[in-house]
Amino acid sequence: MSDKPNIVHIVMDTARADNLSCYGCEDETSPFLDSLAENGAKYERPVSQAVWTMPSHASMFSGKYQHQHRVLGDDGDSYEDIDTVNDELVERGYETIGVVNVPFLWPHYGFDTHFDSYDYVNSNYMSRTGILEDIKDAEGAFGKLGAAAKSSYRENGFKGVFNLGKYLTKEILLLNDSGASKTNELALSHVEESDGPFYMFVNYLEVHDPYSPPFPYSHMFLDDKRKWLSLTSLGVFSPYVRRHTPHFYRNDVEVDEEELRTMRNLYRGEQRYLDKKIKELYESIKDDHPNTVFIVTSDHGEAFGEHDHFEHFGSLHDEVNRVPLIEDFPEDLDKDIGYQVETRQLHDHIIDIADGDLKPMEEAEYAITEYPGRDIA
Repeated sequence: MSDKPNIVHIVMDTARADNLSCYGCEDETSPFLDSLAENGAKYERPVSQAVWTMPSHASMFSGKYQHQHRVLGDDGDSYEDIDTVNDELVERGYETIGVVNVPFLWPHYGFDTHFDSYDYVNSNYMSRTGILEDIKDAEGAFGKLGAAAKSSYRENGFKGVFNLGKYLTKEILLLNDSGASKTNELALSHVEESDGPFYMFVNYLEVHDPYSPPFPYSHMFLDDKRKWLSLTSLGVFSPYVRRHTPHFYRNDVEVDEEELRTMRNLYRGEQRYLDKKIKELYESIKDDHPNTVFIVTSDHGEAFGEHDHFEHFGSLHDEVNRVPLIEDFPEDLDKDIGYQVETRQLHDHIIDIADGDLKPMEEAEYAITEYPGRDIA
């Protein structure tokens, strides 16, 4: 058996730092991650090199800035052509495993080419079938449901309609998550089959818009007057929160303070639920593989009206480029790291860990976030 440490690299997609209680959130959104931070290494000032998924992950995996790796999300852009930390780890005898949720890490963009084993989770039935194209112009909730049913029948007959009904039932009862349960299942199956040492990358989509945590996390931080509302991710049944935030930063709609507060609270509910799922993954792996390093971070944050911005495109403020970064080593460190680091440093840092250098990253002389622009219409 190898004495090299296993490495689990987790990205909580769209998690801004101050949405975690260990980074100052007044609500208890991250009790498990707080415990990791208390016994491990918590970086106070990590900065992402990009404000959205594709270039941010390309920087983390390549160690380069956007203007160097050029994976910017333009037509034809692919991760396939960049050198990644995976290549270095394979040379050191590591098996590389990837389980991802966010579409911008799917095989279409060549992300899978860097892993020995790779799975992607598409938890959203609506986006799988193309139903959205059929219902977007339908008027009212019943019109949208009718269009969805017709589209489902055209694609897969009565089985499609049945699957749609099952999906909607789970949504109405707030039983669905954004893929974390399936992600954990797949990740653990890969770990069971691995001869080690392994490097496993996991991307969770929970905290990303639309904010629709499963019950009871859906109501955990809501104001009392809203806790009775059945908030769903469809928008068809819930006129109370129009949670698809591009409408806000395009100024398609105005958001009042009550709706904004509800959005923030749902976002916190997503973080609390994801904290639980990360705990489940951590404990399952640590039980059988105590010699494992866990790295938990984010690719970018999220804005909720600060500086007149929503979501994450088009902003270079702290709400978007400051992310959490917590590490758990086999030996407790109990160390708050006050200096600034860049998430692109994870490339070299992970290689150092594979070589047995189990200590925190060094200070970055400067931290750069780039936004070369992207059409968000």
